[in-house]
Amino acid sequence: MCTTRWCAVTSVAALSFLPIQACSAEPAARWAVHIVFGSDDKEPTDWSGRIAGPAAVLERIRLEPWRFAQGDSLPPRQAAWKAQTRMGISPLERMPVGGTDQPPARQTPWPIGVTLIGTGPEPDRLEVETVRGNFDVNVRDLAWGIPQTPLAGVRVERTVAPTTPVARPDNDPHHDDSPALLVTRSGEHWLAWIAYRDAQDEILLARDKGDGWSEAEVISPGGDHAGVALAQDAAGHIWAVWSQQVGGNWDIYARHHDGEKWSERTRLSDDPGPDIHPAAASSPDGSVVVVVWQGFRDGQSDIFLRSLSGEKPATYRVSESPANDWMPAVCVDSGGTAHVAWDGYDAGNYDVFLRSVNPRRPAHALSAVRKIAGTVLAETQPSIACDDRGRVWIAYDEGTAAWGKDYGFWWWTNNWPQGTRLYEARRFRVVCSDGDRVLEPADPFATLPREFQEYSEQPMVRVDAQGAPWILFRHRTAKNPRADGWAAAGWWELYAIRSTGDAWTSPIPFPRSMGRQSQPSSAAVTPRGLAVAWATDGRTFQQPADGIRTRVWTAEIESRHAEHAAAPPVLGPRRAPDLGGIRVKNVHEDEPGDLRRIRQYRVRAGDKKLAIYRGDLHRHTEISGDGVGDGTLTDLYRYALDAAAFDYCFVSDHGMGSDRAYPWWRTQKSNDLFYLAGRFVPLYGYERSIKYPWGHRNVIWARRGHPTFPTTRAPGTPAAKGGPQPADDDTRQLYAHLRKTGGIATSHTSATDQGTDWETGFDPELEPVVEIFQGYHTSYEGPGTPLAVAETSAIVHGAFRPAGFIWNALDKGYRLGFQASSDHIATHTSYACILAESLDRDALFDALKKRHSYAATDNIVLDVRSGDHIMGDDFTADGPTTLEAVIHGTAPLAQIDVVRNREVVYSHDAGQARRAEFRWTDMDPPPGTNYYYVRVEQSDHQMAWASPIWVRRK
Repeated sequence: MCTTRWCAVTSVAALSFLPIQACSAEPAARWAVHIVFGSDDKEPTDWSGRIAGPAAVLERIRLEPWRFAQGDSLPPRQAAWKAQTRMGISPLERMPVGGTDQPPARQTPWPIGVTLIGTGPEPDRLEVETVRGNFDVNVRDLAWGIPQTPLAGVRVERTVAPTTPVARPDNDPHHDDSPALLVTRSGEHWLAWIAYRDAQDEILLARDKGDGWSEAEVISPGGDHAGVALAQDAAGHIWAVWSQQVGGNWDIYARHHDGEKWSERTRLSDDPGPDIHPAAASSPDGSVVVVVWQGFRDGQSDIFLRSLSGEKPATYRVSESPANDWMPAVCVDSGGTAHVAWDGYDAGNYDVFLRSVNPRRPAHALSAVRKIAGTVLAETQPSIACDDRGRVWIAYDEGTAAWGKDYGFWWWTNNWPQGTRLYEARRFRVVCSDGDRVLEPADPFATLPREFQEYSEQPMVRVDAQGAPWILFRHRTAKNPRADGWAAAGWWELYAIRSTGDAWTSPIPFPRSMGRQSQPSSAAVTPRGLAVAWATDGRTFQQPADGIRTRVWTAEIESRHAEHAAAPPVLGPRRAPDLGGIRVKNVHEDEPGDLRRIRQYRVRAGDKKLAIYRGDLHRHTEISGDGVGDGTLTDLYRYALDAAAFDYCFVSDHGMGSDRAYPWWRTQKSNDLFYLAGRFVPLYGYERSIKYPWGHRNVIWARRGHPTFPTTRAPGTPAAKGGPQPADDDTRQLYAHLRKTGGIATSHTSATDQGTDWETGFDPELEPVVEIFQGYHTSYEGPGTPLAVAETSAIVHGAFRPAGFIWNALDKGYRLGFQASSDHIATHTSYACILAESLDRDALFDALKKRHSYAATDNIVLDVRSGDHIMGDDFTADGPTTLEAVIHGTAPLAQIDVVRNREVVYSHDAGQARRAEFRWTDMDPPPGTNYYYVRVEQSDHQMAWASPIWVRRK
């Protein structure tokens, strides 16, 4: 059995209390109180204080800090704190996006606090002394979700007391993540989770019979795992179900425990497409046990259900649409009917669906598919629970309309027709399906505090033994949100609310829940209330950029502390969502037709025909410290597969997670998780970020397993006085690393403070393409070119650095193909188009090395050649140079230019047609080597840039 002792940590960088292995047992934590100071402060205020009382009480209490910053501390071995509130961005406020004439965002002090975690019986009274006044806390009188305010600016509330199934030192290299919690009919707690160490992960499981967690055991050994779920059958056997990559394919596997030992592993799916996101549930008596998952078939995902009970377990395809369906959830009612909820992209936006399956009646197993949420909003990630009246409760995320459509710097600054970014807003809804009716309880957001009105998401619904629904959700806080949607220094925390009949409680905070956006949690109903398991990655208020060590925690919410237990939820007609102010515009007249055309087009290259594969070579997620506004890894793949309909994508988080092993592992695992042979290809790599003049570069590999190469110069190292330093040291070392590992790189944001002065010893084999346009910012082609960066518009990536214009690199004789990508938050406005023979990693990688690519802001077909040579080629010729071009636009073509050595040497008049084809000959090309490329502008501002063709004259 694991035993723990408590270690006080006074370092501001790691202000927490972490359990570590101990030799002697100590009673498990049983109660906790959260005290918030300074909620009404208008100026920074000292709230230092201490807990007073008998030594016998104080020795059973440990303190943890909440939002402590530099200078705040918890003195060791004292029930005291030294802390003050400090100014910060107010909730729901935004920082301006640059410029000196804009007012700063409104600031008020951040509240601070302490969490008291106690063992043994709850004390009747705790005395709290602060420099602002004293007050008493009557612990036994505190009810869930009903804070007390004993002193002005002070809030006192009951919270959960966390325990851990496996106590690890803070320097232990394991990462414990993705918990799945089950409470058996006899009251035992079973917890499974995924543990990572040394470039592999495994599934562990521990049990608690009421006397503490057992030692963890391995139920699936090292490899690639994604998601785990637990259920109990009628015989009392415990089923563990998970997704695992074996032999290059992700499938669903299961084992069951018969009370003495585990069975052999059983494979539940066998299709060559990925089978992921498993969930499991059983009827109250265990007579029906089912598992559901998302499975890709021929490049498209559906929802599948398999019965694990009965003599002939059957597998059902639950969803029916021709679009992708995502992330199922399941519950089973007392009659043995399984209810499955998921979200799907059938209508061109995400809606939530519900379908019932009764494995006991094979002839009439499947009900009709019902659309539970079907507005223009992005309605995703449903959670589901059955109550004892046979009703089905469904909670889901509500995102924005036109999710993942046109959004970028030029679009928002010029008010061009646009959609919304992936993480523009997020809130949840909860409904109740009662027969054919969809009803709705009181709106939780009517009572949630102001700061919770946005970015409260990923709801999980459970109905307790008293019939009251609970919602667990994650809420984002960011230290510096910006008006354009970008944000850094953020974290997400777990909260719970409970129905009080015609309203909801205040949010109950979960200690030690600060972590990434996608940090999963699990909950199960107990006779006493609710058991919860969650993961946290160790980030702090002082250092919220990313996590250090991921751990799993558990706690129980006992209904005896709910004063509102007797109030049943009041249900009424479903309310229409508030669509006021939501921009829904027809940005593209015929996007499906544009996609068909570009996918069917073939570029002739000698005796080969190359397809055009569209994707993004620069895309951030929550893993980046400055990716707080970008969404999760799964959001990226949703966007790539559905909203953008990409053929490939590239997760380019900074250092693949600050050069840390666990986010590196999660990223590469996701690259495999969503690999769809012949349909969709995630590439391996990351963004390597070092300041001008060395420059940011995205590093790309065709093979998994290569570690990041940390920068050899500090990212903020200034240029030497008197001018830029040559970017030799770090860049040359990076090049050596790429040669060793078989990688390539692509520079981006080149004419900004994140760019380069092109003074390095350039290697065209290692750096074959450059990001000429970025959706998050602008073009870096050359001064005065369309959509180009300028001193007045270089507000996203720091100072204007004109030496970084791509024309300057071409002037130096560098061979650089062109691509367009998004970076942060921008969506659907940048396409890196690769001309390749097939859709696989090797073919895409080879095409990039040959510079066979072009950049576009829309699904524009651009085919430029000279004889048998295509864009990106370098060849020798004698006499005039002839170019041929074919262009299929998505709107009327307004301007088509041929650029030779910085100059526009020919302009083709397309007459506002959507298609153009021309042949132009340079009758008297300059001596030496000349480069030529075609630039396209449409009437709707969309653009495309062909990679240059280099012609050396004999």
